[in-house]
Amino acid sequence: MIITGHRGALGSEPENTLRSFRRAAADGCDEIELDLRVTADGELVVLHDATVDRTTDGTGAVADLSFDVLRSRLCPWVSKQRSRPPPRSPCWRNR
Repeated sequence: MIITGHRGALGSEPENTLRSFRRAAADGCDEIELDLRVTADGELVVLHDATVDRTTDGTGAVADLSFDVLRSRLCPWVSKQRSRPPPRSPCWRNR
């Protein structure tokens, strides 16, 4: 049986964050499922939704937002999830 961490350790950690991926691995997941989106300026980001409406206090399509605008909108997501310190949302720029 293969155990997959859906968006990392969804339910235990903020989804699609490095912290969530690390938790999924620590909890014994064999693989991690994630979604990639492309920003208006061509950066790859790890986000499930095509819009930022659910995970931030902003609105709009990921494809219509620049990387810098998108990154500035991720911090409010932390309070929506009642999380610990702000998680880093993975992007290919962080490699």
